[in-house]
Amino acid sequence: MDVLVDYIRYKCSALAGERNPAVLLAQCNQIVSSLYIIFDGDSEFVTLTLLKMDLLAGSGAVALMYPVFEQILASQTRRSGTPFGIMDYVRLLLCYKKWKAMVPARRDKDAISALALKVLPQRCPQAKTKQDLPFVQMLPRLSASAKEQEDETRFLLAKDLMEIEQLCAIYFREYEKRFFQRNEPKLAAPNTDMMLPDSSA
Repeated sequence: MDVLVDYIRYKCSALAGERNPAVLLAQCNQIVSSLYIIFDGDSEFVTLTLLKMDLLAGSGAVALMYPVFEQILASQTRRSGTPFGIMDYVRLLLCYKKWKAMVPARRDKDAISALALKVLPQRCPQAKTKQDLPFVQMLPRLSASAKEQEDETRFLLAKDLMEIEQLCAIYFREYEKRFFQRNEPKLAAPNTDMMLPDSSA
């Protein structure tokens, strides 16, 4: 995954001064297609890659990464019949928060929150195992009045969390611990031979 993130960072750097929407859209489509091909359509690993991107609002990378986040996160759907676990909930919540951090306008932030509310459950999932607790602890404690509200997710989307990149780093630390506990291998580097050809070449 780190190799893929480095590739995307390279693309962001190469296109830092690009202002042609057609060029940016073509590169965005290439990145999104590559992510889904490399991870065989698994949205979990695609969204984990988004969390690995260390973007700052106002940086040159935003012009390219905003539409990447938009294509991936706007296409997420609420799963029917399968309850959200806390680990999946926090991963997607952080993705939407990271996307919101790219834009200064309240209108844009509200539009992103509206998309998130179509995907995430209204209430934060409860911890079911000891391994779930670190993910719960990443979120701010809700006041008694907030806990009584039907829509805890709306509250969490609006509330400022700690520094988003710090939260993402904590998430990956706990995520990899969970992988080891399940006796599964650490996240493998993607097969870059499967990367789509660079359309800018």
